[in-house]
Amino acid sequence: SMSVALSGAASPSALTQPLTHEISENLVLEIQQLLEKQGQSWDALTAISVTNGPGGYTSLRIGIATAKTIAYARGIPLYPVSTLSAIAHQHAKGNGLLATVLPARSDQLNVALWSVLAGIPRRLTSDFVAQTHALRNRFSQIGPALCVAGPDLSTCRVDSGLTIVEKPLSGLAVIAAAKSAFASTTAPGLETVNPRYTYGVSIGGVPGGFDKKSKGA
Repeated sequence: SMSVALSGAASPSALTQPLTHEISENLVLEIQQLLEKQGQSWDALTAISVTNGPGGYTSLRIGIATAKTIAYARGIPLYPVSTLSAIAHQHAKGNGLLATVLPARSDQLNVALWSVLAGIPRRLTSDFVAQTHALRNRFSQIGPALCVAGPDLSTCRVDSGLTIVEKPLSGLAVIAAAKSAFASTTAPGLETVNPRYTYGVSIGGVPGGFDKKSKGA
């Protein structure tokens, strides 16, 4: 799916639509419609955030190119965030253990693990790629205490015995992730913002620290 959001307005809002072949045209139109809905113009934008991966080739490339063009044209900072981080900020509730998941290559998944305290996610692992069977085994060891979240879980074949939350990613979650990641740092140069389509496969399928002990973190 494709989502754009406007924060800082009296009523923050987001528009989420299925991906189409006209994504490059629709993305700019969606931003325009959202601004008009809030009674704002392009001049109202003071910053922009975008997911830089992991994700699909076309959607990441077009999303980042559009965001960089807007940031350059308006002279505003651009804040790139991990797609898995944005998913974590969308689904972090209460206290517990959260895994954010996206499809990768055949029989592989993009994953990050988070400890959630009072609705705020804290990283336990960096983004990584693991073999699906290895991840399923580790998930089953952790058990029901683990919540698995992502927009495409039906294609990921994760264990149905876990707490599963499948929902399209909202642009408001991308903004929340950017605010968290860049709370005390400045935005990177536009030339450094590029797609990260996937990550290296970790040795053994799942990195250290992704275990039952993480539940108490």
